[in-house]
Amino acid sequence: MAITTTTTDTLPHIPSSASPVTSATPPTENLSIHSGSFSLFGPLQIQYTLDLDTLTIDASLHAFGMQVAGGELSVLHPALDLSGNYHFARWDIKLSLDVAQKQLDLSGDACLEAAGCKSFSITLLKW
Repeated sequence: MAITTTTTDTLPHIPSSASPVTSATPPTENLSIHSGSFSLFGPLQIQYTLDLDTLTIDASLHAFGMQVAGGELSVLHPALDLSGNYHFARWDIKLSLDVAQKQLDLSGDACLEAAGCKSFSITLLKW
């Protein structure tokens, strides 16, 4: 089977729009659990699962598609420090759970050999 290019619209049943549109509906039986991901810089990505019933966040750092670090944040352990390197990426970041403000914050630095470094001090998630 080959990959082909065509000028014919092969997806006429899906409208084009400037912003993403999906038809996904969250399951009604588990609305207290939310998952997502954030692209930080180049191949570095934070993935998370927030459980509103237990006020815990499972977070992991992915570099080049591989999970390279992770842990759990909770009321008893509200901070998670992640530092290390993988291939051409280096990072030293901290995730902080602020239960009173209902948010997950990220601070620190990430570097890619060919692209330089970025510093972060941002709120990743509010609920």
